[in-house]
Amino acid sequence: MSASDARPAALFDRRAFAQAVARLGRDDRKTVLELARGARDEGRRELCRRLEAGASGAEIVAAQTSLIDQLLRVAARVGVARRLSRAQSDHGEPPLPGGGRRLWPGRSGASLRCRYILFLRPYKLTGRSEQIIEHLLYMMWDLGLAVGHATRSVSDCLRRAQEDMTIRTSVLESRHVWGDQALYDAFRRRFLSELVPGTEAEFVAAKLHERDARHLRAGDSRYLLEPNVKDGKGGLRDLHVLFWIAKYLFRVERFGELVERGVLSRHEYGRFARAEDFLWRVRAHLHVVCARAEDRLTFDRQSEIAARMGYGPRRGNLAVERFMKHYFLVAKSVGELTRIGPARDGLFVSGGRIAAVSESTFSERPVRLVTIFRRAQTEGRDIHPATLRLIHQGHGLITASVRDDPEANRAFRAILTDRRNPEKILRMMNEAGVMGRFLPDFGRVVAQTQLDLYHVYTVDEHSIRAIGVLAAIERGRPGRRAAARQHAHSPTADARCALSRAALHDVAKGRGGDHSEIGAEIAREVATRLEFAPDEVETAAWLVRWHLLFSMTAFKRDPNDPRTVDDFVGRVGSLERLRLLLILTAADITAVGPGRMIAWKGSLLRMLYHRAEAVLAGGREAEDRDARVAKARQALRARLADWTEADIAHFEARLPGTYWLSTDSAMQERHARAFFCPFLGRGGDRGPLVETRIDRARDATEMTLYTPDYIGLFAAIAGAVATTGANIVDARVFTTGDGMAIDTIWIQAAGGLSCRVRGRKSRRPIALEPHVLVDNGASRGYTVIEVSARDRPGLLYDITRTLSACGVSIGSAHISTVGSRAVDVFYVRDRFGLKLSRDAQVAQVQGRLTEMLGRETGVAPGRRADDPAPRRRAAG
Repeated sequence: MSASDARPAALFDRRAFAQAVARLGRDDRKTVLELARGARDEGRRELCRRLEAGASGAEIVAAQTSLIDQLLRVAARVGVARRLSRAQSDHGEPPLPGGGRRLWPGRSGASLRCRYILFLRPYKLTGRSEQIIEHLLYMMWDLGLAVGHATRSVSDCLRRAQEDMTIRTSVLESRHVWGDQALYDAFRRRFLSELVPGTEAEFVAAKLHERDARHLRAGDSRYLLEPNVKDGKGGLRDLHVLFWIAKYLFRVERFGELVERGVLSRHEYGRFARAEDFLWRVRAHLHVVCARAEDRLTFDRQSEIAARMGYGPRRGNLAVERFMKHYFLVAKSVGELTRIGPARDGLFVSGGRIAAVSESTFSERPVRLVTIFRRAQTEGRDIHPATLRLIHQGHGLITASVRDDPEANRAFRAILTDRRNPEKILRMMNEAGVMGRFLPDFGRVVAQTQLDLYHVYTVDEHSIRAIGVLAAIERGRPGRRAAARQHAHSPTADARCALSRAALHDVAKGRGGDHSEIGAEIAREVATRLEFAPDEVETAAWLVRWHLLFSMTAFKRDPNDPRTVDDFVGRVGSLERLRLLLILTAADITAVGPGRMIAWKGSLLRMLYHRAEAVLAGGREAEDRDARVAKARQALRARLADWTEADIAHFEARLPGTYWLSTDSAMQERHARAFFCPFLGRGGDRGPLVETRIDRARDATEMTLYTPDYIGLFAAIAGAVATTGANIVDARVFTTGDGMAIDTIWIQAAGGLSCRVRGRKSRRPIALEPHVLVDNGASRGYTVIEVSARDRPGLLYDITRTLSACGVSIGSAHISTVGSRAVDVFYVRDRFGLKLSRDAQVAQVQGRLTEMLGRETGVAPGRRADDPAPRRRAAG
C-alpha cells in the first residue's frame, strides 16, 4: 500500500535475465537458481543505492515489490515449464493462478521478506498443481524469501474471510502477481459483492479494536522516545489501517481516489503521502542499519539514521534532535489523520459524539475551537471525526484575538483545573493543533525530545501526563497515586489552578538557559491571561521556578543535616507552598514514565517533607540540638526496658550526636540489640558483625556493618556490593567513641526496583560529561561533594576508593540516577574530622575525582563526547 502509483525503474536487467533463463534446459534448476540469485543480489544493491541517494519511500517500496514480483514470476514460469514437459494424466488442467499481498521493504542482509502468497485455484487441487506449488516454494526458499502461503479455492477463501477479519484484510489487500487474471478478477468481484456489503461497520470496529490493542502492546503513546516505526502509535500500521478502512468503505484501489470521491481534501492526501514517505524511508534505513527486520528506533540507532537521512546540527540542536523532532511531528500528523479518518453519513455516527453544525462553524466564531473541548469534557463525550478534521483545518484561526478572548481563556482554565480527565482532553487538543496555537509557548515544545534515557516521553506529552496525574491524585485513584501524596492535604480550588498551570513547567525547555527561570516568567504571563487571581499567578510562577527543588534536595542532600532543612525551608517559606510543591514533585516524577515514582523516592520525599513541616510549624526540628538528642535517647530507653541503666548509659556514651539525629528509635534499638546487647555478650565486640532486614517502605535491603573503622572502609563495602551486581542507594556512616564503625547501607538488586538503571548491553551508552562539585556551604559540619557522571557498574566503588586515597572519610552518601546519569552526593570530612577547608585539599579531591572520571569516560570534563572540537562549557 502506497500513496504513490509510480512504476519503478528496473532493479536489474530483466531482458538479459529472461534470455539467459530461456537458453537453459528445462531441468537445469541449479543454473536457474544461480541466475535468480544473481538478479536478486543485483536488485538488492541497486535498492540500497537508491535509498542512500535519497529515493522517496514510495519509490523504495515499489522497487522492492517489483524485485520480488519478478523473482516470483521467473520461479513460477520455470516450474510450469518443467511440469508441462512431462506426461501427466491431468495435462488438460489450466495454468495455476496466483495472488500476493503488497510487500514491505526488505532488509539488505542475507534474505528478503515476502509477507504472504495465496495460491488460488478454480476447483480441487490436482497432482500437477501440487508439484508446481512445491517447486515454486522451494525456489523462493532457496532465494532467501521468507514466505507465508496458503492454497485455497475461491469459495473456501471467501468463507474463511467471512469468519476471520485478518484473512478478510489480506483478501482486501491482495493483488494479482502471476497466473490466470480472469480467475483473480472473478474472485475480487465475488469478494466485493458478496462479503463486503453490510459488513462495513463490523470491519471498521474490528480494525479500530486491533489498532487499540496494538497501541497498548507498543506503549500507547506516539511520543515514546524509542518509537516502533511500524506498530507504534503514529507509525506506518496506523496509516495502513486508515487505507484499509477507506478501501473497504469506498471500494477504492488507490488512496488518491478518496480525493476524487470528495472524502479527503488534497491537503489531507498530501499529509498522508508525506507521512507515509517519511516513515517508509526511516524504516528502510533502519533495516539497513540493523541488517535485519527491526522496527524499533532505539537511541543507539537514531544518530546514524539521522545522518543517513541528511540531518545536520542547526541553531544549537543536534542532528539527532532535529531528526527525532521531525519524527514525532510526523507521528502527530498520522494521529490527526487517523482520528479524522474517512467519514460517511451514518457510518461513524454515535449519539455520544459532538459534531459541528456546518463547515463554517469555526470560521464564523473561532472561539469555538477551544470551547468545544470544554463541552466534550463536561458532558463526557467524544468529538466526531469530521469535526476534528474541521478543527485541524481551522486551528490557524486561533490568533491573538482568540487568545485574549475571556470566554476562551475561562474554558481553557476550566479544562486544566477540572478533575474529570483533563489529560484526555488536553491530548486531543494537542493532536488537533489547538494547544500549540492557543499557548504558543507550549507549541514550541510539541514533539521536543529529551535524549537522556530518563524521560520516556517528549516534553509536551510529559506535561500533559503530569496534569493527568494531578487529577488522579485529587480523585484518589490508587493506581496513579504518588507515594508522597498521603502526607499532603488536597489543594484548595485556588491552589488547584496554580498547580494545574505549574504542571506545564517544562515549556521553556530547549531555549537555552535555566528552563525553570524562563518557565516561571512564562507561567506568570499565561496565568494572568487565563484570569488567575493575583496570588494564584504568583504561586504558579513560584512552583514553576522551584519545581526541581524538592526532588533535588531530597535525592541529593542529607535531610538530617540542619543546614539542608534550613536552606530548603528558607526557600519554601510556608506550609501551603510546601504541600503544593510536594504534590507537583510527585506528579512530575510519576509523569516521567512507568515505574519512576518508586517507594525509595517516596520515602526520601516523605522524610524531607516531615523535617520541613516541623520547622515551618515550629515543631521538633526547630528545637535545640541537645534537646533533640535527649528526646531521641529517651525514646530508646523506653524500647530497652529490659536493659540495666548502666548498659544503656554505656551504649549512649559511645555514639556521636549525629547518630541520634540521623536515625529513628527503631533503627537505634536494632543496632543496640545486634551489636551491644549485654545478654548476648556483645558489650562492644570488635566485630565484624552484620545485621540485615528488608525495608519494605523503601523497597530495599537494609544492611548494617559493625567493625573497626578505617579510611577506605566504605569503599571496600561499595566494592563488595558491586561484585554482586547489586546497587547501594543510600548510606549512613557513624564512628563510635572507641573507633568502631556502624555503617548502614540500603541495597537494591540491579534487576529489581532500583534507583540505579544499568546500561543495557544492546545499546551504546549515551556520552555524558562528568562533573565534580565541592561545596563547603551546604552543611555546617561536612564538606559536600557531588559527583555526576554516566552510570555504570562499579562507579560508586571507584568514587569512594578515590576519596579514600585522598584521606577523606565519608559521613553519609546519597545515591541517585537521572536517566543514564548517576548523581552521587557525599558528606565528607578529613582525617581529623574537619571540613576540607584548605584550597589545596579541595583542589586535590576535585582533581583526583575529575581525573578518574575522565579516564573512565574518555571525555574531558566540560566537553561532550560528540563535540567536534574542544570548547568551553559551563560546569554544574
